[in-house]
Amino acid sequence: MKVPSRRILVIEDEADIRERIVKGLGFAGYTVSAANDGAEGIAALKTQRADVIICDMMMPSLNGFGTLTVLKDRPDLASIPVIVLTALGEKTTRDFAFGKGARGYLTKPFQLSELVEMIEGLFEPAAPDGEPV
Repeated sequence: MKVPSRRILVIEDEADIRERIVKGLGFAGYTVSAANDGAEGIAALKTQRADVIICDMMMPSLNGFGTLTVLKDRPDLASIPVIVLTALGEKTTRDFAFGKGARGYLTKPFQLSELVEMIEGLFEPAAPDGEPV
């Protein structure tokens, strides 16, 4: 599957999951960088802009809740679409994420194809009625 080159930042503390995402998205044609937690991810955005951020919720240091809050509160970062990728499926967590501007929410375990579809859905043009073209 070949997609237009987009820069993706993966913020995930579990090394095996992070590497699976990085390798899979790289194979799919994306340029991917990774961070171990939200603080590292926010720092990485100072030197390399991302087109999409994939963010876990349960992490040490700055977790996903804090990361989403920082991203929303920073005008220079607030426009970057965020997809939450987490084991947390509770409605309150989803509501929080979408309330902080998340554009997608995927629960673990997941299929790489689902993640790619969600990423590309962020960039599909919408028809006048709001449905993808």
